Amino acid sequence: MLPLSSLHQLVSVILFIASLTLGQQSLPCSNTNPCRRFRVDELYNEPTFYQSRARRLDITMSVEMAEIRFDWLKIWRRTYNGAIGGPTWMVYPGDTLNLRLENKLGPNPVNDTGPNTYHKPNTTNIHVHGLHISPEGISDNVFLTVEPGAVQQYQFNIPEHHPAGTYWYHPHFHGSGNFQVSGGMAGLIIIQDNPYHFDTPYELRMV
Repeated sequence: MLPLSSLHQLVSVILFIASLTLGQQSLPCSNTNPCRRFRVDELYNEPTFYQSRARRLDITMSVEMAEIRFDWLKIWRRTYNGAIGGPTWMVYPGDTLNLRLENKLGPNPVNDTGPNTYHKPNTTNIHVHGLHISPEGISDNVFLTVEPGAVQQYQFNIPEHHPAGTYWYHPHFHGSGNFQVSGGMAGLIIIQDNPYHFDTPYELRMV
């Protein structure tokens, strides 16, 4: 059996811990006082959809800092148009997609340590995965850079017989690309079945 003095000390410790716990529970939920884990479906927001019309799709996307809220949780992220998860582009084979990318981020910190190390977190560009388009000029050119305050015009010419499917886009500037993608800068590209051509071989139509 514990001595009375030790019992008093133990009870004091228990009461102290209980007071801390009760104090935390009485505080409003916040980043510094998280209440519970979020389910994945609670963190998902339906993206904006952009649909091509008359064989073209004209889009303006801004890269900007935004405060993202999930119930009581608040986070700051680099985003496309102020949301985690970029807009979904919906086009057909043969369409032309014109993208105006505006970089509204602030100046980069001075930490230029080389092309394949973390640097220039506010410099960006855009790269598409899976599209059979040119990697040069103002098309899917990963060597283009969009510095803070700059604007870059892109033009993606989708081939007439491009396969339908789901593809995606994301930043690809070496030094900040991974950093920006992990923060939520990415989006889907949906190439829809071509409504202008119905020359699919009979054998494929029967599959």
